[in-house]
Amino acid sequence: MVKETIQREWLSGVLDGVVDVKSGRGNDGISDSGAPYCEKVTNLESRTIKEMTMSSIKSAMWTEAERLWALGNANVIDFLRSVSRERYLRFSYEDLVTRPRAVSENLCTLIGIPHELIMTTPYTATNVATFAPVTEGGLGAGDPHMLKRCSIDPKLADAWRDAESPMTLAQFTSHVAKRLGYRLPGWKEPTLQVGTAPEIVRLNDKTTCPVILFAHDLSGEVTKAAPLAKKLSCAAFGFRVAPFREKGSGDHSGVPSCTLLQVPDLPSLAAYYRHLAAVSLGLESGDDVVYAGVGQFGRSLATQMAAQQQRANTIHIEDRKYLLRNQNSRSWDATKERGCDSCAAGLLLLPEDDYNISRVPADIRALYDVVQNEINMHDISDNSYASRISTLTLTKFENGLVAAGGRGSPEATLAYAESFRYADKNLESCKKSGHANTACATWDDRVHRALCVARRGAALLATDDRLSDFDGETIDMTGERRLTNMRSAELAEAVSARLFTRQVKKK
Repeated sequence: MVKETIQREWLSGVLDGVVDVKSGRGNDGISDSGAPYCEKVTNLESRTIKEMTMSSIKSAMWTEAERLWALGNANVIDFLRSVSRERYLRFSYEDLVTRPRAVSENLCTLIGIPHELIMTTPYTATNVATFAPVTEGGLGAGDPHMLKRCSIDPKLADAWRDAESPMTLAQFTSHVAKRLGYRLPGWKEPTLQVGTAPEIVRLNDKTTCPVILFAHDLSGEVTKAAPLAKKLSCAAFGFRVAPFREKGSGDHSGVPSCTLLQVPDLPSLAAYYRHLAAVSLGLESGDDVVYAGVGQFGRSLATQMAAQQQRANTIHIEDRKYLLRNQNSRSWDATKERGCDSCAAGLLLLPEDDYNISRVPADIRALYDVVQNEINMHDISDNSYASRISTLTLTKFENGLVAAGGRGSPEATLAYAESFRYADKNLESCKKSGHANTACATWDDRVHRALCVARRGAALLATDDRLSDFDGETIDMTGERRLTNMRSAELAEAVSARLFTRQVKKK
């Protein structure tokens, strides 16, 4: 690593730039447009200005803190290369708060002084007095929370799980963290890491626990859960059926390769998705996971995953007891082999879009979902088209299909579904350039995939006679109003309230 001097002046420069850019104010108090600063502010939404400014400041503070941490620790690592091993003691902040006595004893042994028990009780009146303000109302030295605490809290070693990460760690920071043995799970990154399984999609940019995993429905997608997930305050991911692989992919010639088409039953599919989540997202012991599902298939799949996770937790119960006895799970430590699964913290069951959906054949539901996903597949600038799709219920779609003669003719059925396909304004130019066939193929592939997934999913659901034995915390919202009639913010507020209540009970 290359040593670099830490220059704290960088932050003040960034913050000055934030104020100038967001306010539009020059050094002379006049905006760039020539209008007085106060006049320009009155013409803008003050709330928007505040949110943009706070967001920029938050990003600047995060970047500076990350940079200081990475440079400081990188310099320490480089310095210790020139020091013999017996002359220094290496321990982490997490070691200090979880094993203060052992760490302080080792430190005293290294420097050759007797150990005193008072060293492990820094919040006594005598010790805290050193950091108290000189005058009443003044600022104290060190941690501003110093005077509010009574003892060292070992839970601070796991505080990273509930800390928001507004940005992805820089490559240099990740390198330093790995050198120090820190665990960097994928679910703590606001964006998916390169190499993540295609079956996993990120539904928001949040990075706090619990991690919510949405199971796909018969369409093979989790788009219905996306509006809700974006409003949640915790990390949310979804399972979807990965795009098919056809000829030349190493699978059976001409046969689509898809786990859902190959598994013998629903429990096997649930086990496969759980494994993907553990590997791709880095879910391990102590990470709270809530499985969620929309519709009959999604709810059944989510319940199976929660039940399997709960059984895995039970199998490793002795390991968990050992970790608790030692009061140090070292959840942050990538160098320790824990051997425990993440915790099945709960099950979230969401209602179907249409109460009559169970009577509609799987093929019709699949085509309906393809149409609904058109909004998510394109940058829709046509408000009339967006309104047409958003107000299209499954019942309306089915009635229109029957009127078009779709029930008795596969060709008429496919033609009716394609009538809802988004007509891109650039389609004519695509035709001239020869790319129109590619757009048509994409639509056909989506329809083909949805039909295959729906038929196989319906078969798995019909033959699944295993009852789930999950008896953990269940948030059942199937009795609530339909998702289409419930605003995402309203639903997210209801879900978050129940999740928060569950978290409080756990703590």
